[in-house]
Amino acid sequence: MFNLIPRRSKLDVEPQPYILQNEFHSIAWGWEHNGCFIMPNGNRYHYKQPEDWKFYSVQPYEEHAPLSKVWGYETNGEIQTDDLFHNIRLCKRGSILNKIFGGISLSQSDLEILLKSKVVGEPSYYTDQGTRSKSIYIYDSRSDIYRRVLLKCTGIMELVNTSQVATSLIRKLPNIK
Repeated sequence: MFNLIPRRSKLDVEPQPYILQNEFHSIAWGWEHNGCFIMPNGNRYHYKQPEDWKFYSVQPYEEHAPLSKVWGYETNGEIQTDDLFHNIRLCKRGSILNKIFGGISLSQSDLEILLKSKVVGEPSYYTDQGTRSKSIYIYDSRSDIYRRVLLKCTGIMELVNTSQVATSLIRKLPNIK
């Protein structure tokens, strides 16, 4: 099970089967990076302009990977567990989303569907609007990494995951401000 224990404004984190993320990036008028992680229990952890952020690595086999050279956040990838938890420790605890998200659970089958799902779309060529993305990090205990699966991206890229599981999650995830 996943435990978050507040300790001097930091968190001790243990692996979860999945962690959801809403994120916004923009470089149009200076660097802007904010968003939140959402745990399966509904707890939300916000970040804004975090320093010492650990980014995930991009998986080059994606069909749209050449487009990710325009902007690095529109593709699947992976991140070491320690690096993801480092990022979560940089966050502030936000509102609990149990009314919205707490009743949703994903089965192992759902997670496997997401890991095999396709992302389709194209660049929008509106470079001043930044990128909003919704994604899920799925834990791989054998390699102790989280695999990032893009659910939806809008802005400089218009991408969507084609699985029904992703469609359901997208509808339930709150938008970030």
